Amino acid sequence: MKKTDIHVLNWEKITQNTSEQSNNKTVNKGILFEDLIEKLLTAMFPKEIWRRTIESHDGKRDFVYPYEENLPDQKWAECKNYSSNLSLNIIAPTLIMGTIENIQSIFFFSYSPLNDNAIEGLLRYSKTSKRYVKVFDGNVLESLICKYHDLNGIADFFPNTDFKKAYSVLKNKGMRIIKMFKDMNGNKLSPLHLFELGESFYINIIIQNLTHEQGNYEVSVKNNRENLLKCDMSGRYFTLPFAGIGEYSIQCQTLSPGNVNCKIEINVQDTKKTFKAETKIKIIDEPYLFWTGEYALNVLNQCEQYLASYNKLPMLIVAESGMGKSTLINILSQEKNVYEKYKLLKIDLNLTRNCCIKNLFSLLVGLNENDETPKDQTIDDNKALSFLIGNYAANAEMISETIMKFYDKYHPYLFVIDDVQKIDRAYLTLFRELNERSVKEDKPIYYILALDEDKCSVDTLFSRLNWNIKKKDKCKIVSLKKYKKNDIISFLKHKFGLEKIDKYFENFDVEIRPLEMHNLCSNLKSERIIACAPESKVYQIIDAFKFEEKIRQIHYADISLENICESLEKGDTPEYILKYLYLTDKINYNSRKTYDDIINELISFGILKEEDGLIVFYHDELRNQVGEKFVFSEEDYADIYADDSTDAIAKSLCALNQIGRIQDSASFLKSFFHFNYEIQKRYHRFEICWLIFEHLNQLTEQGLTTDALYFVKKNFALLNVEQGHSVFFVFLKSIVDSALISNWDIDDESVENMAYFIKKFFDRSLSTYNYQHCSEYFEKFEKIFYRIKHISNARRYFWLSHYANRAAIALDRTSIPLSKEPDNISKMYAQSEKYCKDAGSDNELLLQIVVDNFNRHYIYRHSLTLDIVQKTYECLLKISQTFSEESMLLDYHLLLLEYLTFKMSDELKSESDYLELMMRVTDTRKKCQSSFFSLKLYLLEIYILIYLGRFSDADTILNQAFEFVHKKEMRSYIYKLTYIKAHILIFQNNSSTESASYQQMFLAFEQMIEQRKDAPNDLMREIFLVVELVRSIEKHRFSFIQMIPTSLCDENKYLLDEICKYIRGEYVVKKDLYDMPSYFVFNDISFPNI
Repeated sequence: MKKTDIHVLNWEKITQNTSEQSNNKTVNKGILFEDLIEKLLTAMFPKEIWRRTIESHDGKRDFVYPYEENLPDQKWAECKNYSSNLSLNIIAPTLIMGTIENIQSIFFFSYSPLNDNAIEGLLRYSKTSKRYVKVFDGNVLESLICKYHDLNGIADFFPNTDFKKAYSVLKNKGMRIIKMFKDMNGNKLSPLHLFELGESFYINIIIQNLTHEQGNYEVSVKNNRENLLKCDMSGRYFTLPFAGIGEYSIQCQTLSPGNVNCKIEINVQDTKKTFKAETKIKIIDEPYLFWTGEYALNVLNQCEQYLASYNKLPMLIVAESGMGKSTLINILSQEKNVYEKYKLLKIDLNLTRNCCIKNLFSLLVGLNENDETPKDQTIDDNKALSFLIGNYAANAEMISETIMKFYDKYHPYLFVIDDVQKIDRAYLTLFRELNERSVKEDKPIYYILALDEDKCSVDTLFSRLNWNIKKKDKCKIVSLKKYKKNDIISFLKHKFGLEKIDKYFENFDVEIRPLEMHNLCSNLKSERIIACAPESKVYQIIDAFKFEEKIRQIHYADISLENICESLEKGDTPEYILKYLYLTDKINYNSRKTYDDIINELISFGILKEEDGLIVFYHDELRNQVGEKFVFSEEDYADIYADDSTDAIAKSLCALNQIGRIQDSASFLKSFFHFNYEIQKRYHRFEICWLIFEHLNQLTEQGLTTDALYFVKKNFALLNVEQGHSVFFVFLKSIVDSALISNWDIDDESVENMAYFIKKFFDRSLSTYNYQHCSEYFEKFEKIFYRIKHISNARRYFWLSHYANRAAIALDRTSIPLSKEPDNISKMYAQSEKYCKDAGSDNELLLQIVVDNFNRHYIYRHSLTLDIVQKTYECLLKISQTFSEESMLLDYHLLLLEYLTFKMSDELKSESDYLELMMRVTDTRKKCQSSFFSLKLYLLEIYILIYLGRFSDADTILNQAFEFVHKKEMRSYIYKLTYIKAHILIFQNNSSTESASYQQMFLAFEQMIEQRKDAPNDLMREIFLVVELVRSIEKHRFSFIQMIPTSLCDENKYLLDEICKYIRGEYVVKKDLYDMPSYFVFNDISFPNI
């Protein structure tokens, strides 16, 4: 059915086509719309000259005032020419950037009306930011055109139009009425929201004046069931100018279960017009955010007092899954003393950082809603996000700077981060930057964190946050406990008024989680095991036998989603709804209307809940159960794919699970792989890429391999950032396993992309200590690459050289220092060199081979000589003369080799030689973009200063290095810096530093052992550090052997035991190993190799 056109004017000239030919020139209809608005602006502001921004580079504003580019902008105007109602997502970036740039007035001109969320968002933005915002949309824009039609040739855009008649029709349009529910934090609730007992909320009535005359309005609301709903029903008067928007908010609180009809009446004064509407409120028999139990109430009180005191230490709520962490956070967020004191900012770590930042910026300017983007506005939405991120959120430093611009000292930020165990490097870097800026600008930031102990221990979290594990003074830890028997009985009595139930718990000795308690209560009610009489709030046990059985089966694991769906007696629809939600991640208002009764029943069973106006799973465990236990049929995927509410991400998941079996899905996937859709949830990106390799052969059959591998390559860097180290390794292994059995020899691009992924697998195998994979998979891929057709011999051998090189390094890492290089390792290095020559001695590859040959002696054999250093330096110098691009690998090694030549040569270098070298090291470090090489350059700079005896300067640079590794999450290197710190304190020869140096020694030992606890060969390569640390600790504590962690592997326990014997002068087998010095020795003390 064709959508009804609300327009009165004839827009055919502007809207007929996207573009048309006129006098052999293409006229873009979007440009014609901007031409129209330019003439309107001139008519509206005759004394102002507006500047039109450059097409496609407008920065989300089409016109700016004043005209002069050297003057700061004061006003912006933005044009939107879409057939569908304009989404809040499209205008939000303009509003956000307008606030950042301190623009005082923003005008929107839209061919189509703004949708309800956009109108409400503009109203809220205007109040929050205290900026003037005016919207001329749909009929309002037409009224404006009618007013000025005889100026500046505006009428020419609407040929053969009777403007007087059109205005008469528009005058009768009257007003637009928008109704919505909001919680106490201002978050929108669904029109079908099920209100719970004791829940407070607002009914918001928004009026937009569509006429060109000022309107005076009286708004009144009547409640037909005052015993069910408590409301402030006092009337409200509005005076709205043309295009004005006003709001009337009614605070309500539910009292009893039932249905309420609130009748809204709006009288237009000075006329006889009355507009009527009604809003239906359904109140269910379920207490809102129910929280009981002596311990739980004490915890709540403790948290409220802590937040009231503005304590700067983060609050960390710790408990296993399903213990009520999220409920506690919601209760605290709804507390008046919290939302009136703080600006609450919830962080969803499931979102990509870019998506989260867009939402965060929106919250800061009052745009709370999550709106849907119509298909014809998707490209604009993606461009807007890219522009916003690129200009104000390109990195953590820029994001923190932008966020702090919105800071209000009367409402400081309270970041709420649930499931903090999901935090990754990108988010850690952001919060570290925010905290640093907070301290620098004296603008305190507060945190509530919630940790799922099932997935991450407190110690692991502290380590990830770079907090001292031994000291728990970095935060206020709040622990939640399971319900014991007395808590369960108390819960049932308080929630339902049940009496005489103690007898059912006589032999009960199980502790249960609040999630299990919630599910028990939902089942007792939904299965009518308990019920309350009409007009009564007290429940009775209807079936004592079933009640007793439920108590016996209280464990959450016994609950079957399949059985619950079956009990609803609605066929397979309930199961389909859960499958739909699993794939799409949310059910919006339109979808909910279709299945409202079933969704409400699933809510009553505790399976689903409403959150931010959308239907979601009550808990992640339930979503996981759907994925693990439900069988998705071909019809399920096809129906979800065809649903109009299904977004592109969910469609791709359906299409990838049913490749070639859903109509038009192949063409959709081809388009999807190349279009820059915003993937909001990190696990969706992962699932899509995982499915690509799981079904690679089917994709090949559909001619989609090249497109699919392109998509993975495009998302590869983000996948690496978003997934944990170990999860990403599992993903890479799935790629190479797929590559062994799938056909990807399609074209040059496919082969190059797959070869790149395989190389990344080898790299990650090295960094995760999965050395055996390197040699195992090298043999397999060596055979495959000899058979590949769509590759030149140069590229074939290029990749094989890389793979052989990684296999050689993997073998070498299992070798022992000072020993002869085993034949299999030598042969693998030789193979890599041969492939490099066969590839034409590619400069990049040759550089890697030369460096790794150097490392054979420098790192693995510990057999470095001056001759090897000088020959390597000459090779690299020769490569540098033909290297066209900058390479930090090359620059760093040239500096390192020059320093080693200084140290190992018989010819003593002067202080000026060292200073000149240090100057080049510093310059290189400052321009370095690699964290890995930046740290190495820091160490080289520190060692030169130590050699020169400038210990204070060395300490300054060392502190910078500490800050750098914390900022970059380089935990594996911290022990080296701590070790250096300890010895700089010793070299300063100050009696006051003796105790501090010992503390640093002890800390360096613990850090090093933790890092190398499962890697005896790596520990052997730094044995000189271990010997020095143990010797120092032995001077202060002779029971050192008792300090050896039990978590160490047996080889490392033996190694430490032998070191203790060596230090005491006892006989040891590997004395030459324990005598081994570092290449960096100062005052007869070995320092970490760089």
